Amino acid sequence: KALVLAVEHRFYGKSVVPHAEGDAPLSRALLEFLTVEQNLADTVSILRLAQQKYGAGAGFSFGGSYSGATCAWFRLSYPDDVAGCISLSGVVNAILNYTQFDDQVRDALGVPGFSPGCAEKAEKAMRAFDRLFAQGNDTKRAIKASFNASNLIGTPTGDPDFMYAVADGFAMMDQYGSKQDLCDHLQLLPSDATDAQRVENAGGVIAHHYGFDFVSGCFYDAQCIKAKTKGEGFGVGDRQWRWQKCTQVAYLQAAPTTLPIRSRLLTLDALLHQCEVMFGAGTTPNTAELNTKFGGSHPNGSNVFFINYSDDPWLRASVTESLPGLPACMTTCNGCGHCGAGVPPGVGDKCDSEADELVEKWLKMHTS
Repeated sequence: KALVLAVEHRFYGKSVVPHAEGDAPLSRALLEFLTVEQNLADTVSILRLAQQKYGAGAGFSFGGSYSGATCAWFRLSYPDDVAGCISLSGVVNAILNYTQFDDQVRDALGVPGFSPGCAEKAEKAMRAFDRLFAQGNDTKRAIKASFNASNLIGTPTGDPDFMYAVADGFAMMDQYGSKQDLCDHLQLLPSDATDAQRVENAGGVIAHHYGFDFVSGCFYDAQCIKAKTKGEGFGVGDRQWRWQKCTQVAYLQAAPTTLPIRSRLLTLDALLHQCEVMFGAGTTPNTAELNTKFGGSHPNGSNVFFINYSDDPWLRASVTESLPGLPACMTTCNGCGHCGAGVPPGVGDKCDSEADELVEKWLKMHTS
């Protein structure tokens, strides 16, 4: 038997600073208190309270994605309180210029025998966007309007905002185990497709998979993020996560130099400029400090089990090979995505069995 605790991250959901109606709990000044370290301190305080109240034993941490990273950092920061961590797709290496994201997407779309030419078609779609945008403002406005993203017309970062959404539209289909849908849609294009046909095809697959409002969403609109200081009562916070990216963890997905599956407008400078537009001049991710503290790709500690998945664009920010005290396991298949999305039944059994054994082993070690 175990006591299960689910701790809401500070500044997300209802865990915001007490405030009067009409105040701005997500103001720039208050977001200074939204850090990885503060979240870990919150979590250990809640764990200790629960142990005291319920007589619970040693803690054990579980998490996926960013929470897979905080799971690991929690164990590394409070080893006397936490026996271990099972980290799924844990992005422990805070990479400023994360061009490896696209490299992994391209590799996943180009798996031999999967969908011939899919990676090349995805890359050609992005070059089509770049060429059409180069024609001038009238063409840009028409394309944005066709994606229901008129909110990104004429804004200071409207072009990179739009291209970020389009790139995510493709990448997240691979990320969450749906690359087959993306490739099937791209295969509808003729071999001699025009740029306009490629852009229309991209809009179709994005609208079909996510809905017609995807590209116009606040997360991809720097002006919306800048203004969104009053918060939300539920769900993942757009402004909060962009703040964490812009100040600590980064993972800024600039276009790699070779065959990027995103617009070449998405340079590191453009992405850093988005941060300054949203949060003010001088806002930049301090990845070096975070990686020095926790170890980056070689975490400073033990008893963390890293499980990753072969198609996941985030795996190159994780630990994919076992290190001393830090075992790792890879689940491999066509469609094996982030945190196990798209993994068929039985395919992940090996890693899951290892996790079960390590939970038992590390709990016994902690209490002996």
